[in-house]
Amino acid sequence: MGIKAKKSLGQHFLADAATASRIVQFISPGAGERMVEIGPGTGVLTRLVQPQAERLFAVEIDSRCAGLLRREFGPCDNFTLIEADILALDLDKAIPVARYRVFGNIPYSITSPILFKVFESRDRVIDLTLMVQKEVGERIVASPGNRTFGITSVFSQLYADVKLLLRIPFSAFRPRPEVDSVLVRWDFASDRSQRVLDEAHFRRLVRRAFGQRRKMLRNSLGNEIPVEYETQRPEQLSVSQWIELANATTAKPQHGSPRPPGNR
Repeated sequence: MGIKAKKSLGQHFLADAATASRIVQFISPGAGERMVEIGPGTGVLTRLVQPQAERLFAVEIDSRCAGLLRREFGPCDNFTLIEADILALDLDKAIPVARYRVFGNIPYSITSPILFKVFESRDRVIDLTLMVQKEVGERIVASPGNRTFGITSVFSQLYADVKLLLRIPFSAFRPRPEVDSVLVRWDFASDRSQRVLDEAHFRRLVRRAFGQRRKMLRNSLGNEIPVEYETQRPEQLSVSQWIELANATTAKPQHGSPRPPGNR
């Protein structure tokens, strides 16, 4: 498309048509569905999703790509371009529909901030399908007891059912990244955080423990935890056990942190 990827934006444009087609098959956009694409770039996925969706909102930070998308898709009644930084965007205000699905090819350096951005709006998001670095994707879907099980694993599996869908070779991108990629889906129908009494306390507890992940919980969390968890290390606890631990150490039971309105 005559657009050179910017290293400062972490851009690696999806360039393989067969891979793009497989990705969209996994996303499976349907009639009547509202879709949000993060980082459409030159529109490789956009061209496949836009004809199938009821509405498509594309969030693009690069003015060059935004101009290309505006020229090509501007005349389409079901397409809305949002030229903005996804991390600075108020999704609840920018996406004027009650429920929507999210997908995209994102800069890998900001995977975690994007995830937590979407998690904050999870009452309105049906599912999230992203290309991420292979090692990050494997951490997201890791099971307790695995050495790769960590903060991203806990929060992803707290808010959603997660699944690794597809491995994507570096040869599918231009320029080619130095890592392989995977396609991961978060299905927010299973939101276990509804069992958490105090979400802010849960977040603090998990981050504190994994910040010293080689230590037993009695050493990283102190005397505030029940005895049955004292000799455990953070990666050994399942998400359900993290919920139990957080609830057991919550000073004043609450009903979770404020969350955006939406129908489930």
